[in-house]
Amino acid sequence: MVKNEQFLIDFICNCKNTCYITSDSSTMSQIPKILGDDYCVINLLNDFSPLKPFLELLRFYNPPFKTLEALVYPPQLETFATYIHNGIATERQDIILEDEVIYEKTQLKNSLIKLIEDQNDGTNYIFLNAQQMNSDALQIARELSESQMKGKFIFCFDSENPLTARKTIMDFLKLIKRSSNALCEFNLEKKYGNDLEDALPELTPEDLINALKNARLFLDFKTVLSLAGEGLEQLAKATSVKQERELALEIALAYYSGSDFDKAAVLLADISDSGIDDIFELRAKIYLSKIYISKSMIPLAKKYAMQVLQKLSDAKNKKSYLYALAYMLDYFSSSRDEASILNDKYMEAMDILLRCDLNNNYLNTALHFPSQIFENKKNEKIFSNILEKTERIATEIKNQHLVAAVYHWKAIHDEYNGDINSARKDFDKAEKIRTELGDLEQLLRIKNGISDFNLRIAHIKEAYNVLNDIISQLFMISDYPLIMELLKNQAQAAFYFHDYETAEELTLTLLDLYQKFVKDDVAINSYIPKSNDFYSFQAVVDIYNQDFFHAEMNLSLLSSGMKDISDNCKPFIPFIQACITAKNGDYDKAEKNLTTAVNQLKKLEKYNHIIVFILYEYAILLDRLEQKELSEKIFNQGLEIAKEHSLVHFYKNKKEYTLADYVKSFTKLAPLNINLRMLEDKAAKDYTINSLHNKINEYQFINKVNSYSGIISGSKAYLEKISYLICEFLTAQSVTFAQLGLSKKWANVTSFAQSSTKEKLLPENVWENLYQKYGNQDKLELIFDSDFEFYYCNLSKFDYHGALIIIPYGKKLSNTVVQIVNIALANIQSQLVIFQQNENMAAINATDPITALPNRRALLRHLTLESERIERFHKRKGQIIQKAIALIDIDNFKYYNEQFGHIVGDFLLRSFAEILKKTLRRIDFVCRYGGDEFVVVMSDTSPLEAERMCQRLYIELSKEDFFLTELKKFTRQDLDIPENKKIGFSMGLCSNSDISAPENLTEVMRNADKALKYTREKSRGSVSNWLKVKDLL
Repeated sequence: MVKNEQFLIDFICNCKNTCYITSDSSTMSQIPKILGDDYCVINLLNDFSPLKPFLELLRFYNPPFKTLEALVYPPQLETFATYIHNGIATERQDIILEDEVIYEKTQLKNSLIKLIEDQNDGTNYIFLNAQQMNSDALQIARELSESQMKGKFIFCFDSENPLTARKTIMDFLKLIKRSSNALCEFNLEKKYGNDLEDALPELTPEDLINALKNARLFLDFKTVLSLAGEGLEQLAKATSVKQERELALEIALAYYSGSDFDKAAVLLADISDSGIDDIFELRAKIYLSKIYISKSMIPLAKKYAMQVLQKLSDAKNKKSYLYALAYMLDYFSSSRDEASILNDKYMEAMDILLRCDLNNNYLNTALHFPSQIFENKKNEKIFSNILEKTERIATEIKNQHLVAAVYHWKAIHDEYNGDINSARKDFDKAEKIRTELGDLEQLLRIKNGISDFNLRIAHIKEAYNVLNDIISQLFMISDYPLIMELLKNQAQAAFYFHDYETAEELTLTLLDLYQKFVKDDVAINSYIPKSNDFYSFQAVVDIYNQDFFHAEMNLSLLSSGMKDISDNCKPFIPFIQACITAKNGDYDKAEKNLTTAVNQLKKLEKYNHIIVFILYEYAILLDRLEQKELSEKIFNQGLEIAKEHSLVHFYKNKKEYTLADYVKSFTKLAPLNINLRMLEDKAAKDYTINSLHNKINEYQFINKVNSYSGIISGSKAYLEKISYLICEFLTAQSVTFAQLGLSKKWANVTSFAQSSTKEKLLPENVWENLYQKYGNQDKLELIFDSDFEFYYCNLSKFDYHGALIIIPYGKKLSNTVVQIVNIALANIQSQLVIFQQNENMAAINATDPITALPNRRALLRHLTLESERIERFHKRKGQIIQKAIALIDIDNFKYYNEQFGHIVGDFLLRSFAEILKKTLRRIDFVCRYGGDEFVVVMSDTSPLEAERMCQRLYIELSKEDFFLTELKKFTRQDLDIPENKKIGFSMGLCSNSDISAPENLTEVMRNADKALKYTREKSRGSVSNWLKVKDLL
């Protein structure tokens, strides 16, 4: 052998279980030939399997299911089992939420390493083109090198390949270069045959779908993102619409998995809004909802979740796992202002998720409590039971990430119940688990919880420092509600420590983020401050700085916005009133206000530190106002509470502690470990992208409204589409259109309600009252009616008289959204006016101007439609709908026309039309056929019943005295009409049951005409049935 060859063999023999070799491609291709049959060769070139080569290795091993059960993280078990069995992983039904991704990746990696260690039987492997591995796979390789694996793994890197120059590979090679198991730039002097060819051909769309899916399910985000670019090129090669949509969805989910939410949202929106009802549409909407929750765009998140709920409810498929996921997302996207329904929605969401065996999603939902559950003592048992159940399930499925979350909530529960020692222990357990897991967002959450805990027990400096130690890492996350929660706690710590300068700096940044990412909707699982909390803190600072002018301004803002202030900040209002009143010299009234503030805080039970703080601050004010005795009294009240609850910050563990000692303790906290201006800049960029998504959604809404104009015939069908569209855009409870009819009464035209809302049809008097109230509005716009708490718009214009009512979810819509809807309403109103004009024109064209009955044109249309209906019914049910047609001719009409003129003739036509309408049923169709002839189409009527109608008509004519009495009044003459010239009628009759093709009403009409002709010639003034006289014709 050549020296280099022996060197290679010796090097590999001396390696423990893994070694790394870099060489040119020619040399790499010779290595398997040198080492011989003792090594299995796997070429990674064009290998698109996830975490290559390790999952493909597991497929070689083919471990039994019991081994998988023992070594794999339970939620990932089916993913492993199906991939090992057939190379394609089965889709998970649960959603891996962002705060679980790192934990899931860690569990997946650990499971993979354990399986390889367990299954390797001493077989040696050579992995060619190892430069194709990504950082996750390289990390697994490093950990395997430290394991007790039996066989050897040789990773060969092509030093000439551009991928080897990739930073991930370069960093890895630098790391292992000096280790004993690395051989770099190895070259051979001798070649053994041809170089290896590429391992796999180009992927087909179907192959790409499977590769994307496998990589995504195994959380191999590097591979999935590299495949996504290939997927966009392959979309045009899809062989069917289904394949194209499935590939598009997988590409979108690839970007979603890689946290490129903006690219994912664009692709998902295309799938969602395509108008095709399929599984891909539903899944696209689910992930759109999830993306918008992550981006704190709550209205859009709710919109897509509710669309899925609506579609599955309509399809009577509420047992679907997608329905459970949509219900969960609907809960997560509920506003915390929806307090009245949150508890029920929370409990229902948990129940539905458990029924579908979505344990991870159940646990996540269960641990996102509505504030009413854990803050209300009445719910103590419910809260404890939920914690106990979630801890048991999280332990059963080995989810340490959620076990840590349970400990976090247990600590909060302990602290609320005054068990400080247990709270500390549970916080420590949660922090230990989350530190070991290395999940930044979860670590931030636990640090925030610890800070909040320290704040409540008045370890205020510790509350500040625990966040200041990690606040610099806020740049690494984009969860702005979490960022605001952290900044809020740090600002409060600075505030209660009396470092007002730092508190104000943090508050200004909070306000900036609040205006960008909160606005009108805050998700239920968010504990960010409410808008007026900021003014309450600022007013306290103003009072300390003796700036009572601005304090009063802030008080005015607070008093007018009580709904937008947190419960623990509401007591600041009577406290501020107390301070201003004291400044004005009314100390008795001021003390009453102060007592009100203290009592409000006592009812909340867990804010003793705030009680002490406001008593001390009031004492400082009194001292400045030279009310020394009163100041000392108030200070001692606070000191007593501080000592009773061991709030050390407020007395420094001293037996004797005075107000002067407290004031002297005011110092600056440590400087902030974050550049807040840079954080605001990052937020501004993210806000711009979010705004773009909102603009796209608004544009799509306006575009859809405009697109319905001219393509939908009929106002009812049009309004059905529009009501759904508005309801979807606004995620409103319901949207209802009504119209004022010819009878001058309002009637609901159409109403669309979300699946979780019972449709309410408003009574006629409500519409009329609103029409009278807002009928003279100058602009076409939505008006919020505070009495009904819904939006109303009068859509009336020209001959159209209609209106719209929108019932929102719980609160008013934002001004921006209202403006968008107003733009759409202008188009809607124009279309409704056009429909009304068309209907008026159609009515004119189909109505006889003398009698106001339908004319011949209307008759022909009616006969066509009824013929089609009879034929459809006969095919479907095998039965015939009976129709009888009567042609009626007014006897002696010509006499009156000639003797008294056409005006009298027209009067007689109108009178005869009236008795026809009076005699016939509503379901019968009656028209003026022409001249003095009328046609009646009677539904569900036999020939015998039709003849009886003739008798009833004659009786009605007799009652009217053959119109003689009315005719005398009309002409104002005493007319002498001969007996043989009285108004009468002749009739020809035919039933469709008497012909061979019952659906051919045209033939029935011809036969009735023949029967009428026979009546005129043979027996004027009577009725002839075609069946009886046809042989005589």
